[in-house]
Amino acid sequence: MELENLIEEEFKKTNYENRTIQTYKSWILKFFDFVKIDDIQKIQFQNIVDFVDYLKTDTNYSLSTQRQAISSLESLFNNCLDKNFSFKEIKISRPTQETPVVLSK
Repeated sequence: MELENLIEEEFKKTNYENRTIQTYKSWILKFFDFVKIDDIQKIQFQNIVDFVDYLKTDTNYSLSTQRQAISSLESLFNNCLDKNFSFKEIKISRPTQETPVVLSK
């Protein structure tokens, strides 16, 4: 697949470990399955925001896994392709925890 080759080529230029490259590639391919756009140049920042919203609302991924997905997209678009998307604008909040009920005598 052309996209997979592009991803591997771009990340091989960096100092990422092979395992990191494979993990990032996995997230990037999931992103492209989600957006249904084959041309990487047509990706808008809003597509990334929509994907992150999908991860937050429709999946059971943990907060750290969501961050990993964002990091992989940020590495591809900002570091490898020089898109300069504003990933700092993407906010992921911790799930709210309910206060435990304490029974006392």
